[in-house]
Amino acid sequence: MVFTSHFTDQLEVAEFVAGELPERRSKALEAHLERCPACRDAAADERRRVRRRATMAAAGGEVLTDTGSVALVGTRRRRMVSNAVPTIGALLTVVAFVAVLVAAWNAGGSHARADLTASVAAFSASGTPLSDYDIAELRRAGWTCPDLRPNRLTMTSSSGAKSGDLAWVSITYTGEQGAVVLTETRSLAAGAGTPAAKPELDAQQFAGGSARFALHSGLDAKAAAALQSSISALAAESAKDAQAEPASGWDRLSRGFVRLVDPTR
Repeated sequence: MVFTSHFTDQLEVAEFVAGELPERRSKALEAHLERCPACRDAAADERRRVRRRATMAAAGGEVLTDTGSVALVGTRRRRMVSNAVPTIGALLTVVAFVAVLVAAWNAGGSHARADLTASVAAFSASGTPLSDYDIAELRRAGWTCPDLRPNRLTMTSSSGAKSGDLAWVSITYTGEQGAVVLTETRSLAAGAGTPAAKPELDAQQFAGGSARFALHSGLDAKAAAALQSSISALAAESAKDAQAEPASGWDRLSRGFVRLVDPTR
């Protein structure tokens, strides 16, 4: 780039006089000074200021405040700040990105191999109300606790209870055809497998994975069969996850990002 304009600011005048400008810019200004009285005067004033400061310093006297120097310092500071802002912004972006990755990695960790007994430690014999976050933790510990929103059923309440070697979670869903109550029962004894069915009035009972389900609803036969099929598929998927090896890095991050967006998943 060839420079033929006047001095851009007082800082450039000072750098020109001090010989600190790039050679190409300095030569362009020297050529410009031959035909520009205003820029010659600016350069001359700066040279006089430099000589005056040097003379005062050599004499050991007090150097008077130079408004030109003050302006020069201010300009330099502004340039330093303007140059630092993009760097600081880039660093903050990198830090934020790393923090999100770490959070997603931690959130994507699966606890499917956790001890079922530990997952129901807060359950009581009479029943303990559970939050959406409690349900999410149970899913990560190997419970199915199915999300039935794809079936147009929204979870409205849930509770957990335990007695002896059995624990169960009851979830109430609501939808266009009324309320649905699903009870998932699991055995806490190591290697006990699927618990035996308990007689329950008007309940549709079926096994899924290592759990026993009891479905209470007012759905017609076709809708109830479709819902049972969905629950069974989710239970099989949950059981498969519980036996799977730890997720690969990308799968864990993907699952973590989903959980960051919706912590109840």
